[in-house]
Amino acid sequence: MVTPGRVSPSLVRTMSQCKRPLASLIGLCLTAAVVSACGDSKVTVANIPSIRIGAGSSVSDFTAMARALAKTLASQPPRYDVQIVVTEGGISSLESVQRGGSDCGFSYANVAYEAFAGKLSNDPEPLRRLRGVALVQISPLYFLVRQGSPIKSVSDLRGHSLTYGTAGSASSRAGMLVLNAFGLDIAAVRLKDEAFSTSFRSLKNGSLDAILLLAAGPSIAVTSGLRAGVQLLPLEGRTIDSLRERYPFLHPLLIRADTYPGQRSPVRTVGIESLLLCREDVPVEDVRRVTEGWMTTFAQLVHDGQLADGVTGNLASATPIPLHPGATDYYRSRQVSAR
Repeated sequence: MVTPGRVSPSLVRTMSQCKRPLASLIGLCLTAAVVSACGDSKVTVANIPSIRIGAGSSVSDFTAMARALAKTLASQPPRYDVQIVVTEGGISSLESVQRGGSDCGFSYANVAYEAFAGKLSNDPEPLRRLRGVALVQISPLYFLVRQGSPIKSVSDLRGHSLTYGTAGSASSRAGMLVLNAFGLDIAAVRLKDEAFSTSFRSLKNGSLDAILLLAAGPSIAVTSGLRAGVQLLPLEGRTIDSLRERYPFLHPLLIRADTYPGQRSPVRTVGIESLLLCREDVPVEDVRRVTEGWMTTFAQLVHDGQLADGVTGNLASATPIPLHPGATDYYRSRQVSAR
C-alpha cells in the first residue's frame, strides 16, 4: 500500500524503467523524422526536371530569347532547371540538338528544313531527330553600311568588302542568296569570314564596307550598331521579288519607323522565320511545358518591345519540320490546329 504524499521506491523504479524506452522511442521517432525530411529534400531536388536550350553566342538575340524562356520555366510551376548551351549560331544549334548536346534550340526555318532533309553541306546525313516546337517570328535580313557610305544597294557591293557571318551560318546562306540574285559571287566582293561580334567594329573603323545579317527584330546587335553610326539600307525591288518567288523561305518584311535609333522612316527588306525546336526523344511532358513556357515568354517579349509581333498563336505550329508530340498536345489543348 502506498502512503499518501509518498512515492513508493518500487514505483519510482518502475516509472524510471518506463521513461527509458519512451525516451528512446521519442528519440528514434525524431531521428526518423529528420532522416525522412532529409530524404524528402533529396528526392525533391532530384526530381526537379531539367532542360538544356541551345542558343548562339553570349550576346546573340537567340541567347536573349533562351534566357527569357529559362526565366519563365524556372519561375512558373512545374519549375524547371534550365541550362543555356552556347553554340556558334543557327546551324550549330541544330547540330547540338541532333547530337544530344542540348534538348531544345533556336534556329531558322530554311536551315532547319535543309538539315532535316539532308541538304546541308555541313552534315552528310539528315538530322532526322529534329522536331518542331514553334515558329517565333519573321527575322529580318539587315543590310548595313557606314553613315555616308557610297553603297546604296546590293549592286554597289562589287569590289567592296562584305561579311555575312561565319561560313555555313544561316546569315551566310541568306546573304549568298541575295548576292547571287544581283549577279554577284564571292569573286565580285571582298568577302570576310568574320563573326558579328567584331564586324560592327570593323564597319565603324573602315576596315569593312557592309554587313548582311539575319537576326531578330528588333536586334540587340543592330541597335548597338545604329547608335554607333551604322546605316540601315532596304532590300527591295524587282530582283528581290524574283528571288522570293524562287526561294519561298524568304518573306517580305517592313521594319517600322523608329524601330531603331535614328531610323525615322520604315525600311523594306526580306526575312526568314526563326523557330524553336527540340529533339524527338525529349519527353512529351517536357516539350509541352517548353511550348507553353515559350508562348508566355513570347507574349511578354512582344509586350516589352523586345520582339516584333509577327507569328500569332494560330501560325506558331506551322514549323517546316514535323512537330514534336508534346508541342502538338499543347496546340490541341489550346484548340489550335497543328499545321
